[in-house]
Amino acid sequence: MANDSARISPTAHYTGEVWCRHQLSPAAFGTRFGGALFVATAPLVGALARVTGGLTLERMLLERHLLLDDLLATAIEQDGVTQVIELAAGMSGRALRMLKRFGDRGLSYIETDLPGMVARKRRAIATLDRPMPPGHRICTLDVFAHDTPDSFESVVAAYLNTNEPTAIVSEGLVNYFPTAAVEALWQRVAGVLARFGSGHYLSDLHLRDETQAYWPTKVAQRVIEVVARGKVHLHFQDHRDASQALLRAGFSDSMLYRPQEHLERLGLDTRRGPGLVRIVHARVGASSQP
Repeated sequence: MANDSARISPTAHYTGEVWCRHQLSPAAFGTRFGGALFVATAPLVGALARVTGGLTLERMLLERHLLLDDLLATAIEQDGVTQVIELAAGMSGRALRMLKRFGDRGLSYIETDLPGMVARKRRAIATLDRPMPPGHRICTLDVFAHDTPDSFESVVAAYLNTNEPTAIVSEGLVNYFPTAAVEALWQRVAGVLARFGSGHYLSDLHLRDETQAYWPTKVAQRVIEVVARGKVHLHFQDHRDASQALLRAGFSDSMLYRPQEHLERLGLDTRRGPGLVRIVHARVGASSQP
């Protein structure tokens, strides 16, 4: 599983380049590798866009990223979340943006990833011409490790306060692992949040009935598998199948949002393409739908 974890890095570089190009991350968070991937895949991305009415991987990533931002901000503003831990944060600038926006509320934001990515991000942050906001930490975490200092539970115990409302975020992570591994991770996330009494889990997810019904998405899936050097897993057939899995994992309730239904709120133009991604918002200790 450690080798499987490590292979996520190429796509993390690509997504990091997208965030930089859209001013969602500092330019220092871009990498030469990410830029090269973006340029190398541009001809295929352009060809797919012509047959899908403008749909691109870049657009899907933006929709995903911005809706996760929006749901996290709502959890902070309306439910009083004061600490966030992001799994496999990569070169995302979300932590800096959230701390800039909500730092005066005492927000703590812990970014985690594998050692190589953590080192790269620390080097990038060191080049910024501004001090890091209070409450920001970056640490090593392997989501599939057990009983080690870099395991999920160990990092939570070291950095989070069980008396504070908490959100756990993962983006671009779960579809690179088999269903059994994802369900085990969800059980661990739900179990951790239960220690806090309540909490939010935000993630992205691709469903079979939405991805495989549209032939250009099959091509895009294959491109991602080549870049990531491994299989992209579509764990659940549909919304109901995924929701039941989240309930089995221990969450109290869940919603799977379509970014295409929130484009205006996200500040994106409202052209609509096929739905390629869902955003998961699952909660522990909640009695009503989020």
